[in-house]
Amino acid sequence: HSWKPTSYAIFSSNSASIKTLNPSKRNYGIDYVVATSGDPIHNWYPGRVTKVGAEGSYGNRCHVDFFIFFQLSSKFYRIKGAYAHAKSFSVQKGDYVKQGQYIGMMGGTGSGGRITFAVHVDFRLWINYGSRTVDLSPNVVEKQLRQQENR
Repeated sequence: HSWKPTSYAIFSSNSASIKTLNPSKRNYGIDYVVATSGDPIHNWYPGRVTKVGAEGSYGNRCHVDFFIFFQLSSKFYRIKGAYAHAKSFSVQKGDYVKQGQYIGMMGGTGSGGRITFAVHVDFRLWINYGSRTVDLSPNVVEKQLRQQENR
């Protein structure tokens, strides 16, 4: 992975605890590995596609503004996400996508759209918290969504 500057993340059960991550080579997302190029990528949450295309070392990448929110310090922040390294996507900017909808095919694309990685998709979630981008563990998001449903 490429060198990343200082970043911020919430990945514990204490969703109010933003961790500062020192500069390092890290993967911001979670890699879901499959054996066959072209296996489907299904969207996690309903939302709207905000960007699709080649994006540096992420290869073919799709950004989605999800219609779900993360509560932090008594405020709610829209959750954003991205799927990277795809062989291709079947959606385009502006499309509304449902939870579970097929959005593309897994691949191993990297810089220049070339196959540079094993077949997988990198899934990343984050919120914009003031001037900071704060990465979120999908497990923390799911836990908070379940708690909100039970209220």
